[in-house]
Amino acid sequence: MKGHELVPPVSEMMMFKLCEVFSESIPMTVIQVTNILASEELDLVVVGALFTSAVFVAEGVSYMTYMKDINEESRRKQSLFYGFIPLSGIKLVVVKWSMYLLSFCQLLGKSLEMAILIELGGKTLAIQVMVAETAFFFVYKLVRRDFRYWLRFSNVYSLIFSFFARVVLKIVTGMR
Repeated sequence: MKGHELVPPVSEMMMFKLCEVFSESIPMTVIQVTNILASEELDLVVVGALFTSAVFVAEGVSYMTYMKDINEESRRKQSLFYGFIPLSGIKLVVVKWSMYLLSFCQLLGKSLEMAILIELGGKTLAIQVMVAETAFFFVYKLVRRDFRYWLRFSNVYSLIFSFFARVVLKIVTGMR
């Protein structure tokens, strides 16, 4: 970095990948699970599309975690959080596939939860549950005094950015 950037290149890549997962991949997976639950007979094309969506979300989230974890700056500045992925060997393969499988299963489980909520009470109930989860998350962050993000913005912009970033991260990490 030359000093004029707001974020390191790895973080910038992660933000764009996160936006794709948040705005495209996760909603499509929820829609596909809802369609499967609502259909009279099982359509293999829809199941294949669901599987493909879940695979791409799992790959995207696992890749973001991997890239951030192996980044030297992340390991140096935040050693309590980063550095859990081995850099080579069979342990690296096991950890990467475990992260991948965890992301895949968590996404399908949460998508199934959202689809069931939509079936039971419509989209309103599903949105209310997501808003309640996010509100609880915000209260937790405020109590810990960990709401504001680390980007160098003025107070108002920092709070606005922190709000939107926390919402996106909560939904992606809760769904993935």
